[in-house]
Amino acid sequence: MKNLAFIFAIFISSMILISGCEKDDNNTPVEPQNIYHANMYNPTVEELQDFYEDGYDAIDGNVQLSSVDGLRNMLTLSNVISIKGNFIVSGNDDLISLEGLENLISIGESLRISGNNTLTNIGLSNLTFLGGRLEVHSNGSLTNIGLSSLTSISADFEVYFNGSLTNIGLSSLKSVGGVLLIGSPNGAFPNYGNNALSNIDGLSSLTSVGGGLIISSNASLANINGLSSLTSIGALTTSQFGNLFISSNGSLNNIDGLSSLTSISGHLYVEDNNILSNLCGIQNILTLGGVYSNISIKNNLYNPTYEDIIAGNCSQ
Repeated sequence: MKNLAFIFAIFISSMILISGCEKDDNNTPVEPQNIYHANMYNPTVEELQDFYEDGYDAIDGNVQLSSVDGLRNMLTLSNVISIKGNFIVSGNDDLISLEGLENLISIGESLRISGNNTLTNIGLSNLTFLGGRLEVHSNGSLTNIGLSSLTSISADFEVYFNGSLTNIGLSSLKSVGGVLLIGSPNGAFPNYGNNALSNIDGLSSLTSVGGGLIISSNASLANINGLSSLTSIGALTTSQFGNLFISSNGSLNNIDGLSSLTSISGHLYVEDNNILSNLCGIQNILTLGGVYSNISIKNNLYNPTYEDIIAGNCSQ
């Protein structure tokens, strides 16, 4: 019996040790084992297949896949966990899916996905680090942007001219270091909006935007409730000037999603939103005196004054 108890004790101790080791392994970032030390500029699908068969799992340079004939997915990059430089995917008429990028966790600089007319989904669910800007534009069939593990974008984040887009799914995103653009830049190009986008609920964790927020020319956007966690635009501590522009969104009827906002280091413009009749979402920031430059509210269905909004006469 003593021997049996002794063996049982050893077994339990071994299981605890193994369990602890597995936990440490799970918390340890995967390190690349076979690094490709060069840039990758517009390879053929045959060259991509060779890259895959050589077993590379990291790229120490930039990757550009532009107008690559026959590129339908990203399966030949399925071993890659990190790209040190920029990653550009543009003008690929045959591309229908980014399947194969599920293991990608880090992009050292910027990510641009543009002009891929048959691409329907951006599913980079394990991407946790992006060192530069994020651009998603001119993808006519794109319906979903899914980067659910990304917590911050250090530079600009631009989403425009995606006519079929219905979901911006960055549910873990807390901060954008530069400008956040959804739609046309300040209404200058009205056809550059995301015309099918009805909400931005996928940004519900966002708390700060460092360089300005522009929401413009999104024809179907009915509300901006997805910004309910946003507290600041611009960075007063570093004198980073951040403006808020909400303009030319033909279906927008309220801006309640801005009710947590306490600081805008630049201008506040709410203009040319044809059916916007409720501006109570900015009552809090105006009461706090949190706008540090000009305020313009005009050409909406209802255009209360600064004083009206503070007094509670902010809707009709």
